[in-house]
Amino acid sequence: MKKQIIKSSGALVLFMVLLLLLQGYGIHAADTSRNTKPFALTIAHFNDSHANLEPSPLTLNINGTKTYTTIGGFPAVTAKVLQLRQTKKNFLFLHAGDVFQGSLYFTKYRGMADLEFLKLMKLDAMCTGNHEFDKGPVALAIFISGAHKQFPVLAANISAEKDRFLAGKLKPYEIKKFGSRKVGIIGITTTETPAVSSPGQKLVFNDPIPVVKTLVAELTRKGVDIIIVLSHEGFQCDIQLAKTVEGVDVIVGGHTHTLLGRFETIPDLSPEAEYPYVVKNPQQDNVLIVQAWEKDKILGVLDVEFDNTGKVVNYSGQPVILTGNKPTDFLQKNADDQKEPVNAETFKAIADFIEKDPALEMKTENKQAEALLAKFSAPIRELKQAIIGHGKEDLWNVRQPGDKHETAGVLKDGSMIAPVVADALLWKAKSLKNKNTQIVIQNAGGVRGDLPAGDITIGQVYELLPFANTLVLLDLDGASLKQVLKATILKSDGAFPYPAGLRYAVDLNKTDNDFFLTVQVETNNDWVDIKDEEIYHIAINRFIASGKDGYTVIGNAKDKDDTGFGDAEIFMEYLKESRALTAQKSRVKVIRN
Repeated sequence: MKKQIIKSSGALVLFMVLLLLLQGYGIHAADTSRNTKPFALTIAHFNDSHANLEPSPLTLNINGTKTYTTIGGFPAVTAKVLQLRQTKKNFLFLHAGDVFQGSLYFTKYRGMADLEFLKLMKLDAMCTGNHEFDKGPVALAIFISGAHKQFPVLAANISAEKDRFLAGKLKPYEIKKFGSRKVGIIGITTTETPAVSSPGQKLVFNDPIPVVKTLVAELTRKGVDIIIVLSHEGFQCDIQLAKTVEGVDVIVGGHTHTLLGRFETIPDLSPEAEYPYVVKNPQQDNVLIVQAWEKDKILGVLDVEFDNTGKVVNYSGQPVILTGNKPTDFLQKNADDQKEPVNAETFKAIADFIEKDPALEMKTENKQAEALLAKFSAPIRELKQAIIGHGKEDLWNVRQPGDKHETAGVLKDGSMIAPVVADALLWKAKSLKNKNTQIVIQNAGGVRGDLPAGDITIGQVYELLPFANTLVLLDLDGASLKQVLKATILKSDGAFPYPAGLRYAVDLNKTDNDFFLTVQVETNNDWVDIKDEEIYHIAINRFIASGKDGYTVIGNAKDKDDTGFGDAEIFMEYLKESRALTAQKSRVKVIRN
């Protein structure tokens, strides 16, 4: 009997051991499953859309022929995002800030038109950009209220407790669940916001790095093992954060309008680095940094796989340029050098070309998005007829001093309107806190057409400044500044530099050493000679900042700060302030045979 009891006890023990082993095996099997089958996540993203709801122009080189089309726009992006939502199992769609400012759509709707599209796209989260504060805390609070229960607006490094409009409205992070996996999204905003926007006195912008470190620890305690930082800090700041903070896996960025990826068939595009840009964190783990240029011209699409601990184990991606999708969307020049829609045969060749290019994709249609754009665009066409100011005299435009105007004859001092545009840019730059801008250079080609005396409409301003250039700040020493002036004066035509806060005289008949007769900066209502070794604070448009059209020295300059303020919008603000425009005393003198 005793033996039987021992046997039964042994069986019981054996049963319990097997049960524990099975339970342990089950746990182990789950872990093994997560190890052998990584968690796949697709992140679609864009940034710095700046109220550009409509498509933007782009020139493609297709089979050796210049082809003119439009790209992006909110309807095209909406259709693509909704398509990805249907085809990707685990999907996030993020916006890295600066929905506000940049077109008449913002002037009219204050971000509420953009909001309707973002809700249609089922945006998962956005962070605040500096331009979200351009109209003060109230406009942002209204936008956030409109987004309520649709998507969160994140700003972890902003302390808003003392602001009665934004207190409790800005979330530090969002947690998204995909089955058993948790993904944390932390939002951060540039600390330069008080200097370049109007957030008011009650908001405090804290250093993002210690804030992110604290929140990574907090999210980790909550069982979050995949962490994305949604950043409106700029590309270089994102790199620094990735190198400094442990636990961050992906940084989806904005603010610097950085183009990443490969675009071999589009020579006009100059990407800064690969997509994604990979940085090692302090533990030598990969951190993926992405950004999607600007104005919804492209949509970033990043596929990432994570192991069971949340580390990145695999990744791929490419920003997608969404083009037109019918023959009338593509123009080529005919024998008379006029642009016209392509024929059916050429369109087929274009479609084949786009099909083979991983960076290009013909847009799909979304009737709801198209109807939404039609709803918002009709009042914009009316708005363009609105009178915004007045001109006391005709302001004629030519490229450079000595050119002949068809109505006004030879203009020995060059364009009459380009210096006024330069004055407007300088006026705006000087209004930005802690920037101390002294000089503006406006290229002749950035100003198109005359501004006759009389009433000036919004539409005329957009025709005068049609390229949606933004205001960029940088520093240059005097010697480099002279180098820029000399290169662009000699190049002439569209490159010719019209300054504000600076004046110069040159003699094209002289040798190199005697080229400049004077180069002076305005200081305390007086004119002082430029010193080669002194640093000057300069504002320019984004086209010049890219180094194009002879502005190579500026293109190579470091630490450029794109404020995001559009030249047309700045000019309209200046026009309201000055009430009536007049010609300026010439600040350029060019002597030639």
